[in-house]
Order: sequence, then structure tokens, then C-alpha cells
Amino acid sequence: MGDSRTLTNEGRIPPMFERLRCALVIGGMCWLCVACGDAPTSEQTVDTVRDAVAIGDRNTALAAIDRLEKTTIPSPEGMLELAGLWASVGEPGRAVWHLEEGVRRFPDEHRLRVALGRAAMLVSNPALAIRAAGEVPAESDVYLSAQVLLGEAQIKAGDLDAGLETLRRLDQSHPHAAETALARIGTLLAERDADAARDELARARTLTLSPEQSAAADGLELLLYRVELNQEDASRDEAVSALMNLVDRRPDFWAAWELLVTQLATAGRLEAARERVEGALLANPELVPLHALNSVILRALGEEDEALAAAERFAHQAKTPRGWAVVAEHHQASGDAEAMLSAFERGLELYPDDPGLAVSRAESLIILERLDEAREALSQVPRAFRESPKLEIVRARVELAEGDAAAARERLERVVSILDDSSAQFWLGAALEELGMTEGAIRRYGLAHMRGPLDPVPSLALQRLYFRNRDLRGAAMASADLIKVAPALDEGWIGLVEAQILLGDPRAALAAVKPLRAAAPDRAIGPRLSARALRDLGRFDEAAAALDSAEALGADVAVDRAVLKSREGRHAEAIADLTALARERPDDAAIQLALTKVAFVAGDETAGSEAADKAMRLQPDNLAPLRERCFFRAAQGKEVGVADCARYLDAHPGDSEAHYFHGSLLATLGRTTDAIGAYRRAADLDRSDFRSRNNLATLLGKVGDLDAALDAAQEAYALSNEHPVVGDTLGSLYVARGLPARAVPLLESAYAGAANAEIGLHLAEAYRALGRQADLEQILAAISSLPDFGPEEQATAEALSRND
Repeated sequence: MGDSRTLTNEGRIPPMFERLRCALVIGGMCWLCVACGDAPTSEQTVDTVRDAVAIGDRNTALAAIDRLEKTTIPSPEGMLELAGLWASVGEPGRAVWHLEEGVRRFPDEHRLRVALGRAAMLVSNPALAIRAAGEVPAESDVYLSAQVLLGEAQIKAGDLDAGLETLRRLDQSHPHAAETALARIGTLLAERDADAARDELARARTLTLSPEQSAAADGLELLLYRVELNQEDASRDEAVSALMNLVDRRPDFWAAWELLVTQLATAGRLEAARERVEGALLANPELVPLHALNSVILRALGEEDEALAAAERFAHQAKTPRGWAVVAEHHQASGDAEAMLSAFERGLELYPDDPGLAVSRAESLIILERLDEAREALSQVPRAFRESPKLEIVRARVELAEGDAAAARERLERVVSILDDSSAQFWLGAALEELGMTEGAIRRYGLAHMRGPLDPVPSLALQRLYFRNRDLRGAAMASADLIKVAPALDEGWIGLVEAQILLGDPRAALAAVKPLRAAAPDRAIGPRLSARALRDLGRFDEAAAALDSAEALGADVAVDRAVLKSREGRHAEAIADLTALARERPDDAAIQLALTKVAFVAGDETAGSEAADKAMRLQPDNLAPLRERCFFRAAQGKEVGVADCARYLDAHPGDSEAHYFHGSLLATLGRTTDAIGAYRRAADLDRSDFRSRNNLATLLGKVGDLDAALDAAQEAYALSNEHPVVGDTLGSLYVARGLPARAVPLLESAYAGAANAEIGLHLAEAYRALGRQADLEQILAAISSLPDFGPEEQATAEALSRND
């Protein structure tokens, strides 16, 4: 499959570091080395790790820790330090292993037990944390920390009463202890009591906090804002303002910066995010990692040159492998895979031993379909990193490129249980999509979007699948998300307008285009989309003027003009124009698709069918022309349309409208059982589809399943209680069920909305059942003069008048 995907989360300030800070609710990495002592085992190496983590350069940090681990003589201090470093780079499992070994070697070092409990909480093992904390005696100088840990672990294990009781006892015996206060904040946040947590945080700030506790408080404050941002009220705006204050106070708090920019971007305020980041860089040039974040913002705004310059500034100033990863990501997002590969290779020239650059280089080779070279590059990754989740993702991508989606899925499902990030979720979604598991793919793409909200690619994938399934509301939502984080991409605007037009709301589509035209008057896509909406509103002169504007901006609008002529009723001209265009551009599938639609609208089955076949020969994976032919033939009641509909639905089983037309055709052909199945599938796929439910009710009534028929008719009526046919269906079923009194108001309303003989006869039957002779005679007299009152209706009316 094609690849425009952000390959790893290393192209932005990584959320891994922020998530570890947020883990402070249940014991954070800042407390993992409580009472570690001040003397590092290797000061230079430790500084390297801390600096690398601070700017998100995880690969440099991992390599430094690996070197430190090999040269460290086992000691309590050394084991605490190594465990803390492993936790800081997102490897708490390694921290647990080290600390368990430390407790065995040094059983009287209670600091190791507290640190082990903290690490156990990071890997969601509260049972181990309870055991470790419970083994710390009351006379130990870390007993208070152990009891805080014990209370948190009991709560995490599901024993809320025991955990709160432990923390209450501590609060009574140590009311002013900073650790107790911070634990209480964590408990309140775990219970989603943001107001109480905010008050408690303010109180904790008045206490004397150690550097570790102060960092923990910052992490808790960030988590508080996350809780508030998940709420649907005014506290979201307050949280954004508070985040601005937090980065002003702590300009080096990268996780807070990422959360702030993410919130501004998803609110459609990318310009505000840019101003904020660039202002911080102007005031504090040493905030080098903000260049990487600014590159993402600028790229989303369509300012490619400035985005590349920001990425390269970060690469040159940060002087880490991470910098070249950012440059490479820019080229990837711009669709230049060769430049992306070149950036990784430039980084490897400077940092030849960096495993992250080696892995990313392999990813770029996959994109270029140089799979043998990619496998060779993966084989050269240092042994210590060959089992890393990131490397597993790349192996899965090779499997996908080779066509083995099942193997990729199996590998990625193991990965997401360890590394639940945007990249892992996205590629699992891609594997599921290749396997035809569309609903699972949509779920995984949605999770990828949640894990990496600044990345437009998951939204692009969601938009595509929602349109394929004809989930127009989902497509509109994905398109709106795409516009917020990447307004320079045409796909977001096109998708939003397309979805709104297909939903029958061209006014909303026209309104959606206005901000694009105002912000980017030199882009032809704005007037072209306006023309589509105006065309569907019947404002043809304005649509033509919009196309003139687009043409003046360099757009090729010949197909648009032909379709506009068709909508004006000038079908012959439209077909002639598109036929001429097709001769000029015989390889253009879009022209053939337009010709398919225009010909079928004109009722020319031959021209439409020929164009559909040509379009599908040019683009075999695009069955939109087949869909058009299925609908046309279904409307004509032609049996040949059954094969078209079945073939289309084999490829697109989630298209509810296609199931509806298929059901209509099957019903026309007298294949009632098959039609019932098609209508049921359409109704299941679209909760707002009253037509399928109404027709399903009619057919179920005909086969004598009145209970199921009434259920379907009532659902249809709940969705569209003003539609005369829907009211007639439900009313006639009430009559059949022996409930004429319930039927009469429905049938009277239906007849008033659409006076026809069928509804009139159903109403007459209800009057007769109630003994309302005068009303019966009146309605029979009224319908006898209707144009659809034929011999069959006359026979039914005579039987009703005779009371047969």
C-alpha cells in the first residue's frame, strides 16, 4: 500500500515522556529513585541520558544506559540509578528486573523495595508494589514513602477502601508531608475530582518540596489539565489558559508544550500555536526542541520551506541523532522519500552507531520498495535493540509490503500490548484493512489519531474508510479533524464538502468552504468546492462564476463544467463535452467516472455502461462506476443489475445505500427473502436509514411476520414521522394486527401529506374495521377520482364498500 504515514513518533516531541510523567498518579519515575543519593555512578553518562530524554532523543539515551549498565559495579546506588534511567526512557520493565535483583542482593536496603514498588506500578503490577511496600519496616527512613506507595497500590489493585484508609492514616500522622499531599492529589485525579485535586495541588505548592517532588507536582498538574481537557465544558478553555501559564513558568517542560500545541491545533488554532512557540523561541533561543515542534506546525499550515528550515535548525543546534530524524520526517510528510532517505544517511554519517537512525533508514527503504536493502539494514541494528517494539513495527511493515498482512497483524498485536503509540496502532489498522477487516481498521486508525493528534495521516485513513463504507457522518468528522491539524491539505476540505453534499446539506458545505476561500484566496480548490455546493443548491450562474475564478487560478475545470451542464438539464451537451475530453485524455479515469454519472442521469444506459467499464479498466480498485451502474439498473428494475450490485457489495460490504438499492431491485424482481436480507443489512449499517426499515416492514408484512414488521415500521416512524409512506406502512400494519384505532391518525396524516389511492384504501380499511361507515364512503368517493385509481384499486374499493 502507498505510504504517506509518519513512520515513528520520533518526528515530534514524543508523547512517551509525557505519559511517564502522567504515571505519577500511581507512582512516577521522579519518585522511583527516592533517597538514591547524590553521587552518580558515571556522571557524564547520566547527564547524557538526562539531556537526551529532555529533548526526546530516546535512542541516544538507550545507547548511553546500555553502556552504563555494562560498566557498573553492582551496588544499591548503582541499581537505583540504572532503574531510574530505564524508567525515564520508557522501559520500566527493565527497571523492575534490575530492582528485583537489587532486593535479592541487598535485602536491607529499603530504598530498593520502594523503588521496586514504584517501577511495578509503572508496569501495572500493583500486587508486586503492595508486597514490596509492605516489607519496609516502620523504623526505616523511607517508611513514609513506602506507605504512600502502599495506599496507591491498594487503590490501583481495586481495594479502594484499604487504599484510602492507608492514606488517611498517613494524613493524620504526617499532615504536612509533601509525599502525602502528592499522593492525595493522585487519588483525587484517579477519581476524576479535578476541582478538589486543584485545591490540593495549590496546598502542596506551599510545602517545601524536594526537586523530585517538585517535578512530581508538575507532572500531576499536567495530568490535572488532561482530565479537564477531556470534559465538555468551559473548563477546557481554562485548562488551555493554565497550560499557557505552565509553559511560561516552565519553558523547558516539553510535555506541557506538546499538550498545549495539540489542544490549540485540534481546536483549529494552528496560527495561535505557531505564535506561541515562535514567541518562546525568540525569548529563549536555548529552547532548541521547540524548533522540532514548530516544524510540525509550519508543515500543517502548508509553509513547507519554513518547516524544513525549522527542522534543520533543530538538527544543527540539538547535535543529536534525533535532529536528523525530524528533517527526514519533514521530507516524508512532503512525499519526498529520496530526500527522507538522504536525511537519515546524513544523520548516520554523524552518528554511525545510532540504532534509531538505522531503523528509520530501513523504513525509508521500505517506502522506496527496496525491501532487500531494508532487510539488510534491519539485520545491522545493534543486538541490544533487535527486540525493541519500534523494530518490530518495521518488521511488520516489511511483511505488509511483501503481502503477508496476517503475519504483520500477529506481530503488531503483540507490539501494541507493549507500545501503545500512534505508529503501532496505525500499522495494525493497515494490516487489518489489508485483511478486509474494515471495522477493526477504523478502530485502530481512530486510536492512532488519539495517540498522535497532530499527525494528519490517521485522519486521512479514517476519511477514506468512512467514505468507502458510506458512513458520511464519520467522513465529515474525520475531514473536520484533518482540516484542524492540516488546513493546507486539500483532502480535508474536499472530504468535508463531499460528505455534507451527500448528506443532503449543500448549504453547510458552502459555509464550510468560506473560511478556506478567505484564508487562501489564491488556491483554486476553494472556488471549485464552492461551485459544487452552489450547483447542488441550483444556483447555476453562481456555480459557473466560481468555476471561472478557479480557472483563472490555473485549475482545469472542464469536467466540472460538463457536470454543471448536466445538472442544468443540458445532458446531451454534457455527454458530448465529456466524450471529447475522454478522447483527449484516454487514460483519465475521473473523466470516465463523470461520463458514467452524467450518462445514467440522462437515461443513456449504453453510454453510461461503456464509460463505467472504461473507468474500471483504468482504475481496477475504484468500483465507484460499478456502484453508479448498480443504482441505475436497480432503479430501472433490470435483473442484470443484481450482478452489478453483488459484485460491488463483495468489495464494499459496508455501503448501506448500495444494500438499499440492491434490496429494492430484488423486491422488484420478486425475490422477497433476498430483499429482506438486503434491507436488514442496510438498516444495520445506517442507524438513520428509515427507507430500508420502511421497505423491510412492508416485505415482512407480506410474508406474514407481523411482529418483526411492526418493529421495523416503528423504527422507521421514529426516524421520519412526517414522511407519508412511513406513516402509511405503520398504519396499515396496525390494521393488519387488529389495531385500527391506533392506525387511523397515522393514515389520516399520511393521506393528507400524499393523497394517493393506496394510502386511501388503507385508511378506508381502518374506517370499516371501526364501523365508521360515513367516513368509509367519503374516503372511497375521494380516491375514486385520483389518477392512480386503477382497476385493481377499484376492485378493492368495491370489496370494502360491500364489507366483504
